[in-house]
This record gives sequence, structure tokens and C-alpha cells, in this order.
Amino acid sequence: MKIIASLAVSIAVLAIAMSRMSYAEDSPSDSNCPKHLHQRTVAQVLNAHLAAFQSGNAQLLACDYAGDAVFVMPATITRGRTNIQAAFASFFTLAGGNIQVTTNSSTLADDVALLEYAVTSSHVTVSDGVDSFLIDNGLIVVQTAHLGGLAIQ
Repeated sequence: MKIIASLAVSIAVLAIAMSRMSYAEDSPSDSNCPKHLHQRTVAQVLNAHLAAFQSGNAQLLACDYAGDAVFVMPATITRGRTNIQAAFASFFTLAGGNIQVTTNSSTLADDVALLEYAVTSSHVTVSDGVDSFLIDNGLIVVQTAHLGGLAIQ
């Protein structure tokens, strides 16, 4: 009986330690990231995300993602905050600056969001974009994107 109780306590301690480890893993460690990211609401995450996107700052944009986040586009899956940052840096280079986002609709349900939008920039236009987000503890864990009407000038 003592062995079972000891085993149960050990499993409980391990579970608590693992949950703290994954939480710490999800925290952006970059000192350039805003503080208290885990305390944000879904609306606050999306507002910060749109502001970072319009600024063209891939490093700041990456702060919105969990360490093990997944970004899904047609025929493309990008995993991890670092790779997502690199993907956005490439997009921002292609866009050429002057990025403006017009949100056509925003639908929020608990930790899920759906955005319909248009993007204009110096070299890229998206006339009918649709993104969905799953947000947990103030960070994006999954994002899907469809860049409808993508045109590169």
C-alpha cells in the first residue's frame, strides 16, 4: 500500500513539473516580447497580432505564438515559433513595407477566432484573406490562413 501511495505522489509531482515545463516552453523568451503575454484575452492577442503584422516586425509578431505553434496554409505547414517568425520575415520582405490590413469581419468563440480581411502593401495584395486562430493561455497555438486573391506586383 505504501508503494502505491508513493507512486501516486511521484506521478502527481511529475505531472505538475511537466505542466510547468510546457508552460515555460510556450513563453516567448525574447526580451523584446511584451510582458504578461499569458494574461491576454483572445481579442487582445488578435489586436496585438494585427498591430505587429502591420508594423512588418516578424520578431514582435512571433511573440504571439506558443513555442510549439503550428501555422497551416494550403500545401504548407510551419511548426514552431522560430520557423513561423522566419516565414513572416520572408513575407514582409516580399511585401515591401506599407502594410495595411482591413478587417472585414471578426468572429470570436471562447479560444477560437476567425478573421476575414484584406491586405495591401507596396508589393503584395490579398483581397479575400481568411485566418482562423486557436489561442491558449494568451498565445496562438494554431493558425490557419487562406490568402484569397493574392497578387504580387
